[in-house]
Amino acid sequence: MKKKIGILLGIFVLLFSTGSLAATSQPTLKLEQQKVTTDAKGKAIIKGSTTSKTEVTAASKKVTVKNNKFRYIISLKNNKSKTIKLTATKGKNQTHKQVKVIASKDFKKKLAQEEAQRKEEATAALILAERTPTREYYAAADCQINTLSSKHLELSERLAKVKETVDRNERNAQQTAEAEKAVSAAEKNPTNDTYNAAIQAIQAIPDGNSDLTQRATSITNTLNENEKEAQEQANRAAATQNSQSSSDEQQYVDANGNGLIKGSSAGIYHIPGSTYYNRTTKPVAWFKTVSEAVNAGYRAPER
Repeated sequence: MKKKIGILLGIFVLLFSTGSLAATSQPTLKLEQQKVTTDAKGKAIIKGSTTSKTEVTAASKKVTVKNNKFRYIISLKNNKSKTIKLTATKGKNQTHKQVKVIASKDFKKKLAQEEAQRKEEATAALILAERTPTREYYAAADCQINTLSSKHLELSERLAKVKETVDRNERNAQQTAEAEKAVSAAEKNPTNDTYNAAIQAIQAIPDGNSDLTQRATSITNTLNENEKEAQEQANRAAATQNSQSSSDEQQYVDANGNGLIKGSSAGIYHIPGSTYYNRTTKPVAWFKTVSEAVNAGYRAPER
């Protein structure tokens, strides 16, 4: 009886030890190929097998395992080779392996054809932007050129020139709008201040503007006419004032309205009743008022 118990105990210990070893054994990870080549579309399949109850990941993505076998599809984006890390995990144990994915000749040819097509489209968009340099066409060309997988210095340099033109045109348009506003204000209210503001705005336009310059010239003519009219009005007002002053001034006239103030050859005027009035027998001019004599250049006698 004791012998049977010892045998059973030994079997139990053996089974327990075997189970423990199996639970903590290193998972296997077998790959059909260490290098795989893509098809014409850039896809490649990584195949392999592992032990039961093992989780497999490829590039940190979980891979479906069925009957201890797995397959993982990967797509390349360009013609450069890519290394994929695969990991088999069982419990706390892991096994790692790597697979190199290589672009096939057909896939490289396809990429080259697509790149050529994109370059053709980018060039067409760039030509349109060069012919019509607007922000919209520039953005479209920039987007097309950025889709190219390789850098094209010529296209980039041409695009940079388009951007310069677009920026300059936008600044020109903004300054032109501001100048248009200033010129319109000067046309509605033509003063020196509004005219000077309009001229400054026109001069700020990078490429100038002949139409606005011509309109500014018309404003100058208007200002000159206004100044002339203002001067004429001032002269008329002064003449009226002088006339009124003259009418209020004492007049020396005879019964026929002839002036009695004598103007001598010495440039002196003499009013009736003055010291030298009767002595001036050969006057060279006659005046009705003192103002008339003074305006004619005659002066009053010293006594």
